[in-house]
Amino acid sequence: MSAPAPLPLRPWPPVGPLERGWLSPSPAAPPALWCIDRRAAAVAAALPALLPLLSAPEQERLQRLRRSGDQERFALGRGALRQLLAACLDRPAGEIQLVINRHGKPLLSPDPLQHMGVPQFNVAHSGDLVLLAFHHCRPVGIDVERHRPLPAWPAIAQRCFPASLVAELEALPAEAGHCAFLRHWCRLEARLKADGTGLAAAGQGLADGTAANSATAASDPLACSDRPACSDLLLPAGYSGAVALARL
Repeated sequence: MSAPAPLPLRPWPPVGPLERGWLSPSPAAPPALWCIDRRAAAVAAALPALLPLLSAPEQERLQRLRRSGDQERFALGRGALRQLLAACLDRPAGEIQLVINRHGKPLLSPDPLQHMGVPQFNVAHSGDLVLLAFHHCRPVGIDVERHRPLPAWPAIAQRCFPASLVAELEALPAEAGHCAFLRHWCRLEARLKADGTGLAAAGQGLADGTAANSATAASDPLACSDRPACSDLLLPAGYSGAVALARL
């Protein structure tokens, strides 16, 4: 069976004001995806307006980041996230309260004004890209990796992926194997994030080999019917990415 076509992303910032209906209310809808490219002039122009939207703890975290690129990625991700959620919830962006779960995934703060079906979302960044994924009610995870030298990828694959997938990757020419590894890595990360965890929380699974089941599901959408469904992303050259959505 051929792999599904990669999913496109909408560029951020949007052209014109956002309407609340930009996020489909249908539980069966695919995730809504946004791409922030730090190289775009419109992104650089929009960044100053995002900084005041960050909470006090986020401002402190921003100041602890030493590299300007890390600061930009963090500010863009959290600021744009609030703007997009504000349009969904019909509330000022500065009033959107976020919390972090024990695995580091940002979530909407519990609020009596909110109800079942509030937007689910996730953020990822690498290099010049910051990606955001949203769904009306189903948990979603997203991941992106900039293509860069990674000599240790075969050892990482052996630790995290099933033997059959490792053999498939190692049989490819060096550059193709590296790119394929990054695609599968993004799928694994996206699935774990849709589950509400991540690689840090899956450390024991990586150690004892159980995380390989996630990689198997990531490479074959029929391998595990109860795991989040995963799709590759259509990104600028030099990047791989994937999004995963919890099943109905």
